[in-house]
Amino acid sequence: FGSGYQGLSVWKKGNIQNFRITNGITDNTVTDFLRDSKKRLWAIGDNGITEIIDQQPTDSIRFRVFRLNLNNAMDVKLYKAITGPDDRIWIAGSKGIIVFDGNKFQEYSFNKAFPKAISCNHILKDKNNNIWISTSDYGIFLCTFDEKGNLQIKRVFNLQDGLPANTFISAAIDNENNFWSVSYAGV
Repeated sequence: FGSGYQGLSVWKKGNIQNFRITNGITDNTVTDFLRDSKKRLWAIGDNGITEIIDQQPTDSIRFRVFRLNLNNAMDVKLYKAITGPDDRIWIAGSKGIIVFDGNKFQEYSFNKAFPKAISCNHILKDKNNNIWISTSDYGIFLCTFDEKGNLQIKRVFNLQDGLPANTFISAAIDNENNFWSVSYAGV
């Protein structure tokens, strides 16, 4: 389980273990979990990500911490993540899209039309491999991965398209592959 400011908790064999920064995780805020194609489990949170390593057969848990250090940013909120076609992790956060290759982070810029540090609140992949990004102030981006494994914007949806707002804070994809996003003005 992830939490805001209380670290992460692991339910194992009927017991809950709590882990915080003092136990080796990146930050006490954990907003998402992601399992990649190599079956590694990642905790996404403020200021970086943590690989959660379940050590069998001892039942102990250890962590590998990857801290995100951006210029001019003391605190970076990371919210939601997906894996790309080349296994890089694409993370929506307060400073835009951040890409993690398993060792280091890189800020991602779509193109000159959008600033590098767009606040991205949510990122999801649908059944057709479309990537949906909910942003602050710029609406919703419909994206796809190109042949090099980089995100490209296919379309931007905003107020001019009839959306209730340009800031969306969360998103979901239902069982019928419909995309839903939530703003302060509605769904």
